[in-house]
Amino acid sequence: MECVVIDLDEVKEKALNVALNKIGGESDILLLTDLLKDLSDSDFDATLTGFYLI
Repeated sequence: MECVVIDLDEVKEKALNVALNKIGGESDILLLTDLLKDLSDSDFDATLTGFYLI
């Protein structure tokens, strides 16, 4: 089994986890909403996760 190690700051790590969970996981909508708001508040383009804030 292969393993890839990457070095990301905390904001990009959160965004990557959200995007990967969208592909093959389940999400708690309230927690996901809070996380996307946090990403957006940190000037990260949260739409890169595949989700859009309304």
